[in-house]
Amino acid sequence: MKKFLLTCAAVLGIGTFASAETVTYTYSEQGFANAAALTEITYDGVNVSYAKGSNSNGPAYYNTGKAGRLYGGNSITFSVEEGSTITDITFTVGNSNKFNAASTANAGTFDATNAKWSGEAQTVTITQGGTSGHVRIESWTLTYTAGEAPAVAKPVITPNGGYVKAGDKIAIECATEGAEIYYTLDGDTPDKSSDKYTGEIVVNETEDFTLTAVAYVGEDASAAASADFKVMPVLNAINEIFLQTKGAQVIVNAEVVVTYKNGAYNYVYDLNRSCFGMIYQYDFVPNVGDKIAAGWTATVDKFKGLWQFKNPTGCTVAETDVKLPEPMRTHGYDIGYISASMQCQLMRLQEVTFAEATPEAASAFTGTLVNEDEPEGYVTANFYNQFKTASVEAGTYDVIAYVSVRQDSDNDPVKIQFFPVAYELSEPEEYNLYIAGEFNNWDYDNAPAMEFDGVATYTYTAEFNGEKAFSISEALGEEFERATFMTADGTVKVGETTPLDFDYDEIGKITFEGANGEYKITVVMNEETMTLNISSTSGIADIEAADTAARYFNLQGVEVANPSTGIYIRVAGGKATKVLVD
Repeated sequence: MKKFLLTCAAVLGIGTFASAETVTYTYSEQGFANAAALTEITYDGVNVSYAKGSNSNGPAYYNTGKAGRLYGGNSITFSVEEGSTITDITFTVGNSNKFNAASTANAGTFDATNAKWSGEAQTVTITQGGTSGHVRIESWTLTYTAGEAPAVAKPVITPNGGYVKAGDKIAIECATEGAEIYYTLDGDTPDKSSDKYTGEIVVNETEDFTLTAVAYVGEDASAAASADFKVMPVLNAINEIFLQTKGAQVIVNAEVVVTYKNGAYNYVYDLNRSCFGMIYQYDFVPNVGDKIAAGWTATVDKFKGLWQFKNPTGCTVAETDVKLPEPMRTHGYDIGYISASMQCQLMRLQEVTFAEATPEAASAFTGTLVNEDEPEGYVTANFYNQFKTASVEAGTYDVIAYVSVRQDSDNDPVKIQFFPVAYELSEPEEYNLYIAGEFNNWDYDNAPAMEFDGVATYTYTAEFNGEKAFSISEALGEEFERATFMTADGTVKVGETTPLDFDYDEIGKITFEGANGEYKITVVMNEETMTLNISSTSGIADIEAADTAARYFNLQGVEVANPSTGIYIRVAGGKATKVLVD
């Protein structure tokens, strides 16, 4: 609301008049949503901009837009048209929130207790003192004296800077009738040789740019108007959020599926890169199982180390009831491999033991998982009941949870924690053994299971033709673990029995020396040991004698090109003979 005031002084009957203008801005009248970021505005001729300053928390609307909240170190800047002078700024603030005594202004005087600035300046910046606390501004009133109107009005750029994307339009207007506008995109002050404004400017830039405009009427030029624009980066996968800075606005060029909703927490799954992320927004419209088309925009946020997308726009549901991904199976041996880069990943923590009942409230607690490689024989997992999942009694459970992080400050290490969404009683599970791949192509989706003969013996028959290597992997149903069973040195000899050990670090290959052919792979298990044996499926009776150069076979019927010391079957001269090679 603007009021016009007249100040009169009479000297010898001659009246001298100077005009003053008062502008009042009330936040609740603007209709902004709760927690929306404070942005630069122009209201009744007054330009107002906000800055984070020394605080990682930025200025924001508070209580459904009823107030503007400045954190310690944030600032608010007022400026008026060239030739005008600000004389007074008064703030109305919440009863329990006052400007910090250390608050400052760049001209005149500022009384933090009364939230009032006075002086003479064209631009005034008020900084909330200290680095903590905040003030809630319900309204402000600014008084200024208007200067002599310029011959050509300064152009107005809309939007006046900020984030843009390809295809967005920028308008430039001048209040002076008949004015022609010229502009540049590199920050230089334009003249009549610069690009002439003939209509909205369509953004096709890939780098940040500064738009500067000057209006002309004949040879009279206006003051230059300038606005800085940031081009939104395009994320081709949601985990590329880690490459951005907090507060950046981005375009997410990846399809995602909503996997879980709880209050402002909206977890999504990236169909492009098979990774997880989170959209933090209370009124996020899509439902669990909805696939959101690529091309939506959001603001990058980071809270206590947890990266998240905020204030999404342009979320179009392309499909509903999409099948959700299965939780990643995790046990005590590989929980140490979970890192901050896996935040928002959905996991099934297997066989977690709770010494006491889990909490009902949103609070921290711990559970243990068996890991015999650790001195104590277990590892500890940190949980936080963020979603107030119903309590379970002390015992051993499989926990379905999202990976989260906790970082008290930017200089502190990131701590891994889990947000449980469900508990399931843990029961002993029977694992199957699979031969992974056809010996030179690993194919875990179509790996054949070894046959179980009822005495803890697993067998598999295959043709070795090419790379003489294979993998014995542990799996539950079709869900492969990251671990495999390996021999001590990664090799096995034909006809010999070799111990197997569980390898948690990687999926390895077992290799052996021998001729190409058909072999039977046998694994024998008991409570304490597991052994591997490879034998030929052919016998001595299958060897055909021929009048050719001598050929040697071991007692399992496998041809040996260069026999060392031992007993072999020698085939030569049309007959087979058992011989001793020394």
